Amino acid sequence: FPSHDRKNSIMKRIWSIAALLMLFFQSCLKDNVSRKTTIYKPVYKTKDEVRANIKSSTPVELTAPGKIFYKDGYIFLNELNKGVHIIDVRNTASPKNIAFVNIPGAVDMAVRGNILYADMYTDLVAVDISNPQQVKLQQVLQGVFPQRYYPNFDNDTGKIIVDWQPVDTV
Repeated sequence: FPSHDRKNSIMKRIWSIAALLMLFFQSCLKDNVSRKTTIYKPVYKTKDEVRANIKSSTPVELTAPGKIFYKDGYIFLNELNKGVHIIDVRNTASPKNIAFVNIPGAVDMAVRGNILYADMYTDLVAVDISNPQQVKLQQVLQGVFPQRYYPNFDNDTGKIIVDWQPVDTV
């Protein structure tokens, strides 16, 4: 059996090692880990504001094109979640982006006769395209697509998400 002095010596070493380990691991606890993340917050407008802007407006640059439809020398090109570009291709050597129709939430469209139909989140809009340079809203049918909504955002039926604003967070 080890002597009493030897036991004390071993115990002192164990405590010294334990104290060093505690200091070492304690310094790890002071580390601060953070990560920069971008989240997107919705930008809202009233339904009346949005409907007033469903018409031919200044052309915008294509960034996220979707479905395409050709009619009488014009291409109607969906800009995902934004609206529809109208491109004049009557002179195929020199196509011209002549107008943009703001339809927030538009991911699908169809044309029948002179009417372009597009989704606007949960609603269906009908737009008269008989004059592609001056299209105008004909009708809005509400709630046609009930699955197109964002459950964690303001579900105020008088507002529509028109854009997403990036916000950096840590």
